[in-house]
Amino acid sequence: MLEWWSRRGEFGERLLSALRAYHEVFFAEEENRIRPALQLALEQAQQRASQVSVLDLLEELSQGVRLEEGFETPELVLAPSYWGTPLIIYGRATKDRTIILFGARPREASLVPGEVVPDALLRSLKALSDPTRLRILRYISAEPLTPSQLSNRLRLRSSTVVHHLDLLRLATLVQFSIAGHGVERRYSARPEMIAAIFATFEAFLGQGEAIEAQPIPAEAKSSTE
Repeated sequence: MLEWWSRRGEFGERLLSALRAYHEVFFAEEENRIRPALQLALEQAQQRASQVSVLDLLEELSQGVRLEEGFETPELVLAPSYWGTPLIIYGRATKDRTIILFGARPREASLVPGEVVPDALLRSLKALSDPTRLRILRYISAEPLTPSQLSNRLRLRSSTVVHHLDLLRLATLVQFSIAGHGVERRYSARPEMIAAIFATFEAFLGQGEAIEAQPIPAEAKSSTE
């Protein structure tokens, strides 16, 4: 590697050639496949931005992250991400500009081209297949709880509880609220998402490969509000 770095001109040309080849054989086609979903997600986000507050918009786009206070930035840039769904990716581009990438892959779509089982459905069913996670959902359906509180009720280590909460979060079955720096997260169930899972499952079983999207009402509120 050091030898190649010492010949940066030749190395740079070869690297550029490899990246162009990669784009031609994979990404150019993949870009055409995901562009409609990204464009639709962007248009829907722009429409919601004119209807709700910034914090409510972030909660919707992040599929369950509620920033209650302490979030301030002079400029916020929101952009759709296909591969990052359902996670959000954020960072500061400059001192005054914060960028957040939000999940934009439709629930009925799969990350792998040609795969008929939607990723969101598979993640959700896996998350629901564990008795500990079902108990967690039962507890946080009644009231928002922190990982420490859940650990006491379940008599499990906090790290184990956080692991289960992470899987439920990836399945978009829970939301968590962040009330400020140094405050432990509080988790609550998202009943509208649980209903959406079974609607998607019914559509998948009833229509084979022609799965229709099951939209989630934008006005649906979390159980913590």
